[in-house]
Order: sequence, then structure tokens, then C-alpha cells
Amino acid sequence: METTPTRDLEHGMKAITEKFLRAYLDASQQNDPTVFSATLTSDCRRYIGPPIFLATMGLPEGFSFTNTEYEDLSRKDMAIWTITSWRARNITVDVANRKSAATSEYVGSLSDGTSFSRNLAWFLDFNEDGSQITRIYQLNDTQEAKDFRLKVEALQAQDKA
Repeated sequence: METTPTRDLEHGMKAITEKFLRAYLDASQQNDPTVFSATLTSDCRRYIGPPIFLATMGLPEGFSFTNTEYEDLSRKDMAIWTITSWRARNITVDVANRKSAATSEYVGSLSDGTSFSRNLAWFLDFNEDGSQITRIYQLNDTQEAKDFRLKVEALQAQDKA
């Protein structure tokens, strides 16, 4: 039988995972990209995949963001997209290795009125006490992510024109 501290840690890590996933809705509603970093350590790295997505977008293998870099990118992007709902599924917590995984769907609209749905898989590493996320791996559907990114960039270019 699992000990209470282990069960408490599992529940805490699951709650942090859910808060992290919900941050896209919260950041959008508050128009505040710093919300993305609320559950992260200051030195957390955000990796994007799969590698074919990085290659398709002209990014180097192993590309990652710091919290500040991701907030800066999101600040620009949030002028283009709004998240209206989200759903997390398949949340799994590995207490012994301080990891969690989940899938999520984000539904929203772009500044031109186009609706979108983004489906992602997440793999999160936690610090020793399980209170913060230290590493993120975001797995995209390559075509969906490419189409979304190109649409956001096209709308940003229109706004500048």
C-alpha cells in the first residue's frame, strides 16, 4: 500500500500538471504571458517536438525556450489568438521519477475570426519535492502546429502592414 506522503506528492504533482495545462486559458483571459511560468522553476527549459516539426519550421534539433523567451513569443502571439476552452486527458504521474505526462486540447479563435483546435502531448519533469516543473517537452501534431504557426505569423505580418 502506498504511503500517505507518496499519495500526497502524486496529488500535488497532478494538481501542478493541471495548473500548467490550464495556463493557456488563464494567460489568454488575463492577457498575461507570465502565467505560463507560474508552475515552473526559473531555469526551466521548454523543448518542442517532434524533431520533424523543428526541421519543417527551420529550427535546430533540440530547440528550446527559457521562460522569458516563451513569454516574449507568447506576448506577441496573444495579440493574434484567444483560448476559449481547454481539456486535459490522460494525466499520468510518476512520483518515483518526478515526472508527469498528459494530452490536452485547446480551442480558441484567431484575430481574423478563424476557429482553431490545438492538440498536444506533454512530458513534464519536476524538482525533487515535486512542487515545480523543471523541464517541458511539448509534442505537436506536425501539420497542425505548422499550419497554426504559419497562420499566426501571417496575421502578425498583416497587423504590421
